[in-house]
Amino acid sequence: MRFAFAFLLSIAAVPVDFALADDQPEAVAEIDLDQVADDELVGRVIDIDGEPIAGVEVDVWT
Repeated sequence: MRFAFAFLLSIAAVPVDFALADDQPEAVAEIDLDQVADDELVGRVIDIDGEPIAGVEVDVWT
């Protein structure tokens, strides 16, 4: 029991940095929405790993 408690304390003391600047995806060029069709897909929403989130689309009207 004492070992498990010490192990949990050691895990809690480890600092974690979730927002590293190097991990951020690069920004894309600005989109001229006047030149895009109403139903054309213009973007996507990504998760923290940079993978697109299924079922989420960004069109001109979003």
